[in-house]
Parts: sequence; C-alpha cells; structure tokens
Amino acid sequence: MKQLWKTHEQGFRLLRMMHGINRSAIPVYMLYAALSAVQPFIGIGFSARIVDALLAAQWRMALILAALMLGAQLALGLLLDALDEKREVISMAINRQSNAMICLKTISLDYATFADRQNLEQFQEADAIMQRKGGFGWVLIYYGDLLQQLLTAAVSCGFLTQFCLSTAQGHAGLTGALLSAPGSFAAIFLMLAALTACYQRAIARVNRNLYAMVQEEAQIEASYLYFDQEIQYGIPMAKDIRLYRMADMLEQQSDRINAMGTGHYRRVYAQEQALGHASALFGDVMMLFTYLLVALKAFAGAITVGGLTRSAGAVHQFNQAVQKAIEANGKIALAVQYLSFYIDYQQKKNLLDTGSLPVEKRLDNVYEFEFHDVGFQYPGTDVWALRHVSARLDLKQKFAVVGMNGAGKTTFIKLLCRLYDVTEGSITLNGIDIRKYDYDEYLSLFAAVFQDFSLFAFPVGENVACEAQLDEARVWDALERAGARQRVEKMSHGLNTPLDPVQEGGEDVSGGEAQKIAIARALYKDAPFVILDEPTAALDPISEYEIYSRFDQMVQDKTSIYISHRMSSCRFCGDILVFDGGRLVQRGDHDSLIADENGVYARLWHAQAKYYEEERALKGELNRTQTVYQ
Repeated sequence: MKQLWKTHEQGFRLLRMMHGINRSAIPVYMLYAALSAVQPFIGIGFSARIVDALLAAQWRMALILAALMLGAQLALGLLLDALDEKREVISMAINRQSNAMICLKTISLDYATFADRQNLEQFQEADAIMQRKGGFGWVLIYYGDLLQQLLTAAVSCGFLTQFCLSTAQGHAGLTGALLSAPGSFAAIFLMLAALTACYQRAIARVNRNLYAMVQEEAQIEASYLYFDQEIQYGIPMAKDIRLYRMADMLEQQSDRINAMGTGHYRRVYAQEQALGHASALFGDVMMLFTYLLVALKAFAGAITVGGLTRSAGAVHQFNQAVQKAIEANGKIALAVQYLSFYIDYQQKKNLLDTGSLPVEKRLDNVYEFEFHDVGFQYPGTDVWALRHVSARLDLKQKFAVVGMNGAGKTTFIKLLCRLYDVTEGSITLNGIDIRKYDYDEYLSLFAAVFQDFSLFAFPVGENVACEAQLDEARVWDALERAGARQRVEKMSHGLNTPLDPVQEGGEDVSGGEAQKIAIARALYKDAPFVILDEPTAALDPISEYEIYSRFDQMVQDKTSIYISHRMSSCRFCGDILVFDGGRLVQRGDHDSLIADENGVYARLWHAQAKYYEEERALKGELNRTQTVYQ
C-alpha cells in the first residue's frame, strides 16, 4: 500500500505538470473515461428490459426501447469519437511541449551541472526509453484508462448489488448461503480479493524485471541509432568507410548488435507474455465463478430471464474492469519509474548559481581578475588539472596562454569564465570572489571561441547574433572584422542562409570559414573580455595570417586572451602565460621568455622552430629537385 501511494503521488505530480502545459487535457480525458464507462451499460440495461418486454408480449414497448438504445448508442459513440480525436491531439501536444521543457531545462543548466557525465547518461537512458514507451502523454492515457475502469466497476457494482439482493426461498446449506444476499456479496468479494492479490504480485514482478532491463535496452537503442544516423547517413564517416573498406567490419558489428537486441526483446516478450497469461487466468477464473453464481440464482428462480441477461453483462463488465484497472495501475507504476528521471531532472539545481551581487557596469571596461592559489579537479577524478595557480590579469591587454596539449590552458579559461568553480583557492573580480556575483551577469563579461566551438543549422545571421532579432549592421561588421564577410555575401540568401546543406537554400562551409563565423559571433557580443582558444587551428596559412593581422582591430579596447600551443602565433601578445603540468611555470613577453634557455617556453619555441626549419629545408630541396627535373 505504501508503494502504491508513492507511485500515485509521483503520478499526480506528473498530472499537475501536464495540467500546467494544457489545461484542457485532464477534463477531456476524464469526460472520455466517464462516457466510455457508461457506454456498455446502455446496452446491458436496455437489453434486459427488451427481453422482459418480449417475453411479456409487449411488442410496442420492446420496439421503443430498442430505438432508444440505438439512438443513445449512436449519440454517445459520435461524442466518444470526437473526444478520442481530441485526446490524441492533446497527447501529441503534451509530448512535444514536455520535450521542449526538458530541452529548455537542459539549456538553462550551467555547464558544470550539464557536464556531469553520470547525470547526463542517466537522463539519456531515460529519454531513449521514453521515446519508445510513449512519453508523458501515455501517463494521461493510463490514468484515463484507470478512471474508466474504476467507473465501470462502480456502475457494475450497482447492477451486481441488485443481483445479490435477489434471493430465492427454500434452499439450505451452501446453496442457501450463496443464494442469500450476504452470501452472494461475500463470495464475490473473497474471490475477487484473492485473485487480485495474486495478479498484483505477478504485475509487480514483471514490472521489476522490465525496469531492470532499462539500461540494457537504452544501450541497444543507442547502438541502433548510431548505425542508422551516424554510420548509414553520416557524411563525415562516409570517406573513411569507403577508403578503408569497412563494410565487413560494420556488418559484423551490426550482426552483434542485432543479436543483442534479439535476445533482449525475446526476454521482454517473455515477461509480457507471462503477464498476459496471468491476466487471462485472472479473468477466466473470476468469470467462471461469477457466471456459476448467476446461473445458480437463475435456476433457483431468484432472477428473471431479463435479469439473467443484465446480471451476466454486469458480471462481464465488472471482471473486465477490475482486470484492466489492475493492468492500468501496473502501467502507471512502470511509466512513473521511467519518468522519475525527468522529474528529478526538472528539479535539478544549478551548481554554480550561488551569487546575487550585480556586476558593475563600466563604460571603460575596467575589470581586474586575479587567481589566488587556484587548484582544480574535474568531477569524478582525483587528478589535478590545475594546481597552485596565482595570476593577475591586467586590463585592456593582450594575453597569450601557451603550453603543450593537456598543460591546463583551456581549464584555466573555463575557470575564468566560471564554467566550473575552483576546487581550491579563489578567483576574484575587482577584489570580490566571482562566486558572489549573479551568474548570468558574470557570464555576460566574456565572449569566447573554444577550439570545439559549434555552429547551428540556423541562418548565418542568427549564428552570429545568437538571437532572432539581430542587428544586421553589427552582424556585417563582425563578419568583416573576422574576415568572413565576402564568403557570406556570396551565399544564396546572405545572412538568411541556413548553415545546413540539407535545408532548402542552405549551404555548407569549410572548417576555416566556420571558425571565422564563430569569431564573428564572439565579436558581435561586444563583451569586455574576448577569448580565442586555438582560433586558427582550422585555418590555412593565408587565413591564419589574416586573423593575426586583424587581431588588434578585432579586440580593440578590450582585454583579450589568446590560447595556443604554437609559440610563433603568440609573439604579438605582450603578456604570455606558460603552463606545464597544470601549473603556471613562466610569465612575461616573448623576448624575456626566450632569453631563459632552460625555461619551458624556450624549449617549446626551439623545438617548434627546428620543425619549421626542417619543413622549409625539405620544401626547398623538393623545389630544387623539380627544377633540375624540368
């Protein structure tokens, strides 16, 4: 009983959420359930009276009753058809709107909360399962079914009460006890209670087994989806698949996943089949018992022929209603378990939304950041990505953050942008711990282009402005400063061209062109701090030179931070921070750092310079060879 209460407590929370999405949903489903519950009893009630009228040779009355029955059935059927269509539309709308709510919730989470892998994987598993199980709309359907069956059972009880009160005299022993009103009531109740208890246990056991298969099913579905979308139709993989003749390997992988899926769904089918057998046994035993009781009363003369028809129909409806109510309750319990991830996800709090202080709005963009002995470990690891980092970032300067891959450069920037909070130490803005500032206001200080940036299948203008109501003049200016204006001007619809070749009028862009558009997005935001994380990684040498030559113009009057592992690309920055093994090991301008021959910067510089010299020598030798050959 406690588990039943807990299940419906969560179910009612879901219903309240859906009522907030669509206020007509619950009334429509309740009305449909009530009318559906009444519908079979129109035939049962009228049929009994028609039989009695025919046996009494009341032909006119029988004809009138038949016409009334047909008219009532037709009117109610038409109304139920209209309500059923309305239910389907509401269910689909609630599923779409619920998914939109989840999407908006995901977008609203701060990066640290969203990037929690365990949380994200659990939600993705639940999402994959609910896509197959019907989503939020099915909860309404299940509760509608439950209400319909409970109402059907209640109306049936009215007919059965009349049946139980019909008694016959002159019988003794067990027969006399069953024919009495108390005996009839007790027999039906005890049989129903015993069968219901057994059936409930069977449903609970099957539900536990099905729910235990959730994770396995989610992984199988994810594998199917990967093959269907990424491998079968994914353009980025198409070249490698064909060049390396991967068809046989992929076929083997597909066979392995199909074998896993076949085994899994066989086990699921076996559980559902076991539940079907339990359901059939419950219905057959209860039906046989109650029909025997009805027949006993009919032979004893306790009920008329019409009463026999009415009682048999009521018994049938009662048995079906109890059976389907138990099934609906089991479906609700399973659906609530699946949707519990959604409920928890919707209530998840942002880890970083801790402060309330407004960020001072300064026309001169004078902001001062300082790292105070900062250490950081990514969630779920005991490895220090940064350790004992102390640094002050002076204003309106150009900083370069350099080091080998994995040195801590990007982590340093993530902490500055407060995508994560520090594990040790603190970061201050104008002397105040950044955790005390309003989170959204703090984020407004930064415009960043990370090395794993993303463009969206939206028009170019919206990709740059990140809003539907964009300032076209500012967008064109940002594209001009990033060196992407000419490419966009050549597009079929200019700023309205979707960055998706699949869409009508859409176009694809190269990696370098995409990177320039991402830089334009950062410039459009016009934030005091501009951060470029490996901004020329996908650019050709000419485009890379253009970015360097435009850098002063792009970040004028702003503090800029340039992250790279290429030493040669950082010479234009007056302040260079050198990271190694998660620590800030050197700081200064290029000349002072290169002078320290034992320093990390000098070693990296000379190693890369040697590589560039060898590359130039190789190219020169190749050119000489070609000249001689010609």
